[in-house]
Amino acid sequence: SGNCHWQSIPAAMWRPTPRPTPTQRPSSSVRPPTEQIKLTASETPLSTPLRTALQTQGQPQKVAPPAQAGAARPLVVTPRPTTPGLRPVAVKPLTVAPRPVVRLAVAKPKTEEQAQREFEMQIKREEEQTRKTEQIAAIAVRKVIQRIRVATPENLDLLRAELDSTMADQVENMGSLAAKVQQEAEKELMQAQKRMDEVIAKQAEAKRVKLEAELKKKEEADREDSVLAEAAEAVMECEAKAAQATEAAKPITEASKDASPDSILSAADAAEEGIKQAKEALLAASTTLNEKWTSLSKTEGSISRLGPEFRALKAKVNECHKGLEELRPKVKEAKGRAERKAVLLRQEQSLKEKFLKYDADKDGHLNRQEVAAFAVGEYDFELDEAQLDKVMRSIGGDEGLVPFEREKRLRSFVGIERSTVRARRKAQEEAEAKAELEKTKQAALKAIEEAEELVKKADAGLPAAEAASKPLASKATSSLSSGRVLEIAEEVEASIRPLQEALDGAAERLKSASKQPGASGCKARAADVEGKMKQVQVRVVKIGCAAKAAQGLSTRKALSEMEALRTKTALNLRTLMEVKGETAAQIFQRTAKKAGRSGTLNSGAFLTLVGEIVEASGDKMDEVQNVQYEKLFEHMAGGGADIPEENFLELMRLFYTVSKSTMLTESQSINSKTVRRLEPNEMVECLNAPAMDDDVGVSRGRFLVPRDDSEGWATIAGNKGTVFLQPSSRFFICVKEIVLTEEVGASSKAVQKLAKDDFVELISIGEIDLESSLRRVKARVRKSDTVGYVTITGSQGSVFLEPC
Repeated sequence: SGNCHWQSIPAAMWRPTPRPTPTQRPSSSVRPPTEQIKLTASETPLSTPLRTALQTQGQPQKVAPPAQAGAARPLVVTPRPTTPGLRPVAVKPLTVAPRPVVRLAVAKPKTEEQAQREFEMQIKREEEQTRKTEQIAAIAVRKVIQRIRVATPENLDLLRAELDSTMADQVENMGSLAAKVQQEAEKELMQAQKRMDEVIAKQAEAKRVKLEAELKKKEEADREDSVLAEAAEAVMECEAKAAQATEAAKPITEASKDASPDSILSAADAAEEGIKQAKEALLAASTTLNEKWTSLSKTEGSISRLGPEFRALKAKVNECHKGLEELRPKVKEAKGRAERKAVLLRQEQSLKEKFLKYDADKDGHLNRQEVAAFAVGEYDFELDEAQLDKVMRSIGGDEGLVPFEREKRLRSFVGIERSTVRARRKAQEEAEAKAELEKTKQAALKAIEEAEELVKKADAGLPAAEAASKPLASKATSSLSSGRVLEIAEEVEASIRPLQEALDGAAERLKSASKQPGASGCKARAADVEGKMKQVQVRVVKIGCAAKAAQGLSTRKALSEMEALRTKTALNLRTLMEVKGETAAQIFQRTAKKAGRSGTLNSGAFLTLVGEIVEASGDKMDEVQNVQYEKLFEHMAGGGADIPEENFLELMRLFYTVSKSTMLTESQSINSKTVRRLEPNEMVECLNAPAMDDDVGVSRGRFLVPRDDSEGWATIAGNKGTVFLQPSSRFFICVKEIVLTEEVGASSKAVQKLAKDDFVELISIGEIDLESSLRRVKARVRKSDTVGYVTITGSQGSVFLEPC
């Protein structure tokens, strides 16, 4: 149906003509063996695979009747667009020969099943033969495809034409494989074309790179020639400078021995300057050669072409350097000779001038008096008569005159005589210094011996001092009164005082001995004495620390005893106030009035008041109590003769510290209405004498909370021994350094820094610092009477003050 390319033939058209297959089982009747079986095209049954393929194409299950035997059946081929890049090729029209009607003449089968099997076997053999034919045709085409895979731009068109021809020839024989082979051919042609495009692009790029390399090579050659010319110019300049230096040095190397030093020195300076300039030119030339050689591309061609040239230039530079190195020591040596000669000439002229300076009579010789003046002026040395006689005999000759030619001998003689006198004087001084050194050594030994005796004395007194301080080191001090502890501490201090004085004297003598010039010979003994002294000092200091600690303990115990007595007196005063129905101020004023005083109490009036207070508590005053209350008066009066009413009322205030949280109630009954809760570490003031609540068996008192002016009753101690409130001491000891401030705020002005073991007296429980939320109390420092505010316990639990 017209010309077409094999690639445009649809796949459905390459399906082989289906072979007839039985559609049903033969009849069970057995035909005669001589009867021929005739199957027409219309009656030929389809095989199962072929039927499935035809159903897929939407064709009927039966094949149309064939044409007459021998007649050709035209194959209608539908054109399809060609693949881009593939050149269509005209092929001959294809015709498919009609399949002849199968007419089988078989012998009469034994059974219908045998006939059916034989028919199926025949069909299978035909299908196998068809498959072989298709594979052979496909292999023929694929061989061409395989050659296309290794095609080059030169033979690609020939291979494409060969592929078209082979496909046209084998398309009918490939049958069902034609579509697959067509796809492989198209794919390989596209890949081949792509490879050819890449090869052509690479060839073009290689050509471009080659042209660029040739151009670059030419430019590099021009640049190399320029570099070589610059290097040669630098070497030529170096050679010129070296030649100038050699020319400048000729007056030195060719000078005669009679040449003046000045002319040789002038020529040497010129030669050195020339050598210096030549050296600089050499350095510049070497640097230029290295830079120019480094700047080259170092290709094989450049190395082979320029390598010899650069080596020759380098050899010229080395030759110039070698010549300058040979010339420089010659110039230096000649210059040195000239300088030495010039110095000798100047020295000779100077010596002659000095010699003539002492030649008073200008006769060119030195006489006896002139020789003496020469020794004094030149050597600061006076020759005696014997030495002058010796000089004149050995140097002056028969005439008794010294000419300038013997000036060196004269100088040598005077110098030797001066050295001899000085050596004799130095030996005498050394002997005197040695005697003085021995004297100071003896003085140092004496001081060390005295220090040793003092150390022994201190060591001998140590046992007694340690025995005296032994009570302070034991736990027995807790049972001793403050006065007894203080008495023992003072005895211990008195016992170690002479020991410390002896140790101080020993240290002073050792220090004095170390300053003596001859002390170096006594270092070992001094070190031994110093070691023993330090051992004794450690023991003395230990005893002194114990005495000092005992004094602090005594002060603390005394304050504690006074505070306990004050607390007892304050409690008994509240009992008297309840008995008399008076206030503390009224009782004070009544007692002062009886004693004929106004606003103050002296010692007698205070003891009268205390006696009344003690009797109100059901006790009586005795001698021991009388002595204790006299000390309390001294304590409260602060060393004065009387106690003002204001101080008395302040000291009689009684404060308690909350040790465990409890309730503040309106009345004495524990079951009364609650006013507020008392928190730990809160301070309250006792307003009455605490009494026992018989209903519950606890001690209760009336308290004022200064923090918010709350007032009520609280339990001091429970019936099972639990302590809720405990008396607060008015005296505290500093256990950690803290600053005493002028105002309540911790950031206010500091008035004093409290050191460890400082004692303070509580004046009031103070206020809350709004900035730090801490309670700061008002206190007085006992040592300095400074008043200010201080924190007892910090926000992180740090304790600064502890009650005595």
